Amino acid sequence: GLAERARCRLQQLQHHSRWCSRSSTVRERGCTAMRALKVTVGVAALILAGVSLLLLRGMSQEARPVMVVHDDPRISQVTKDNIHQLLRPEHVELGRKHAHIPTRQPHPPGPLPATTTISYIDATNAAELDRRWLPLLQTADVIEVKRLSSGLSEKWRVTLEGGYMAAVKPCEDPLYIRNHTEWTTIDYYQMKKPYGTRTGRMDQGMGEIAGYHLDRALGMNRKPPIAGRLLSSRLLYGTDADAEHDERLQELRAAPEFFVPVAMVAWMDPLVYWLPPEHHGKILKHARDIPTEPRELKLVREVSEAILFDFLADDHDRRRVNGNWVRDANGTLLLWDSGIAWLHGPEGRKSRCYEILCGPDSFIEDPEKRCTHISRFSRSFVHKLREMVLRGESLGEKWIDSMSQDLLSPVFERYAKFYWKTGQRSTQRPVHFTEDNMKRGMDSKVAKLLEHIDEKEKKYGNVLF
Repeated sequence: GLAERARCRLQQLQHHSRWCSRSSTVRERGCTAMRALKVTVGVAALILAGVSLLLLRGMSQEARPVMVVHDDPRISQVTKDNIHQLLRPEHVELGRKHAHIPTRQPHPPGPLPATTTISYIDATNAAELDRRWLPLLQTADVIEVKRLSSGLSEKWRVTLEGGYMAAVKPCEDPLYIRNHTEWTTIDYYQMKKPYGTRTGRMDQGMGEIAGYHLDRALGMNRKPPIAGRLLSSRLLYGTDADAEHDERLQELRAAPEFFVPVAMVAWMDPLVYWLPPEHHGKILKHARDIPTEPRELKLVREVSEAILFDFLADDHDRRRVNGNWVRDANGTLLLWDSGIAWLHGPEGRKSRCYEILCGPDSFIEDPEKRCTHISRFSRSFVHKLREMVLRGESLGEKWIDSMSQDLLSPVFERYAKFYWKTGQRSTQRPVHFTEDNMKRGMDSKVAKLLEHIDEKEKKYGNVLF
């Protein structure tokens, strides 16, 4: 602030200098004084700028987080119980703050899963799968790590002790962790014009954790068990053969050991990639009758539920990416891959998020025209939302409460980064939004979705099936 005021004062003196050059000899004494003052202010401004730079550098060094380093490559999980084995006593509190050390206990150990992968999931086995898999995903030793090449983000397939398998996605770009990057948390609803857009593609684990807990809060049970955890960078990058051809991987591999927050997704096999056919879109848009064949009816209902789920999760990926339409061994349509959900912050963006209700690209006959929203909806899904509203319950609160049990909670305040706007300009430095913002935004989206369904009922009559 002082340096800025000094700069403005210099501009004023420059104006006076031009005035002096045109002045008569009568004003010569005053102009000489002004020139002397100009030199004095200039020197003062340089001194202030130098002092400010030194102070800022000192503050940044004082606030620099502690890098957690240890020599045991087998330690891949940090909890309250083993934190003192990993950190020197004087660094425990700093480590908790800056290394995102979990403050919650893992799920209590349960019976081991009967198989090393999951073939199907539905309401009949979801609770049992969670009971068996969540403790395993959070605490089992990692025996083998293999990088997967498909998709936009980093991901790995890991083999856990006992042969159990899981997919791994980072919740934060490992380079941010390695470089000690920290972000500000702001209140979305205190912004003059609320706005947010997810950054990057290296934090998809955050979306997977949030999507899993939304699935369970809605009672849909169409996602495999997913749990947050910290894994050693040595496990993920220490033996990565791809590092020879990738400068980013070389930097991570050469860095001192640090912990990467990840989402552990129970491995499902077999999976069938499937795209809803065009006539399903016609059924859901009142251009064709509802099928009577039970299997076909079940599939159309599951497609409707997936579209409504994506609206609540602000997930545009399934609309554009055919690979995210996946069915399990029983033919049930999974809510596969929520990695880039919550794309536009807590409430989404009206101009974009209603496009999700158009369905996948296979439902759109003419891309040049405005798409038509679906107008038929799963009866059980809509009744569930309406009953929650009638009872005064909050889906947002239920969802956040469920997510708070994860080891990496609060997930959004730690790992979800959004570009935000000040006035008409979008800032380049991301921020976090609070968990309360996300809860409030979820309830707002429920209200918008039910309002959309009410409008379709006024137009078509009964729209539930």
